[in-house]
Amino acid sequence: MTSRLWRTQCPLVIRQQQSLAVVTHLLLIRQNGPTAFSLLDEEGKTFQVLLGDPHTCSCKQFRKSKDLCLHICWVLLKKLQLSSTDPLSYQLGLLPHEMSDCLYPRQRNPAKRIAAPRRKATSFQNVTVVSKRPIKLGDTCPVCLDEFSEDYSLCK
Repeated sequence: MTSRLWRTQCPLVIRQQQSLAVVTHLLLIRQNGPTAFSLLDEEGKTFQVLLGDPHTCSCKQFRKSKDLCLHICWVLLKKLQLSSTDPLSYQLGLLPHEMSDCLYPRQRNPAKRIAAPRRKATSFQNVTVVSKRPIKLGDTCPVCLDEFSEDYSLCK
């Protein structure tokens, strides 16, 4: 059980943070494990977000309110791609199985997980060069997590 009560509805202040998060330009500069993220804002400030029970952030707003801030909402909505209507997107913390569902949504049933086949070590003389996959409509920038613009060279 989480250390906090389950929210049945999204508080208005969190809905506002979520709305702001989806339009704010932040950069994911480092992911230190599956639930730890370093973000950079447009002013050059770095923030550390840790998802868990409870979620935490290094920003002043979080330290003051102890509630979800812009940075936590950004990670939940942009990085984990939760919908703002998903109850997990506005909880103060997540249980391990809830976190697992967010991190590995296609692997909900461990019995259906398929292990990648092991490859034998090869020498670099026999390595085949793979061509770069062209950017397509709907592709996402791995740094800012926004879709690429129509000319596919810049993020929106």
